[in-house]
Amino acid sequence: MDWETACARLRAGPLVYVTYMAQAHTLRQRLGALQLLTAQLLRCDDLALARNLALAGVGVAILPRRVAGASSQPRLQRLHPALPFVHDVVYLAYRADVHRTRAAMRLKDALVAYGRDLGGNEENQRLQQEASEDQTPQLPGRKTL
Repeated sequence: MDWETACARLRAGPLVYVTYMAQAHTLRQRLGALQLLTAQLLRCDDLALARNLALAGVGVAILPRRVAGASSQPRLQRLHPALPFVHDVVYLAYRADVHRTRAAMRLKDALVAYGRDLGGNEENQRLQQEASEDQTPQLPGRKTL
């Protein structure tokens, strides 16, 4: 999708987002600063509902990539690569008094290995690089000051 079409789709709304996600609020602020935020906001409290609304064509949804990719057919895709995004970080947290059991260690090792496998694709590596450099993607027709 080209830049103009992506911007028009965003402005047309509605924008679906999950209220408890801090990342959604950050993206709404960034879209507003770019004058791309629609007045039609559809708030919900469930990621699966937001994904299903986007799949049904109700509007554009702010979703974590892992949630957007969870559906089989039809697939959701990123609206435009130059639009703002938030690097998603997932932490492995566990009780300090349980971490030494064999089962807990095997679970932890499996989750860490799975997380490393998720980081193997090109898009995730690019996102990690941009996040580590603390840069926002350059928008077409705009200069970074």
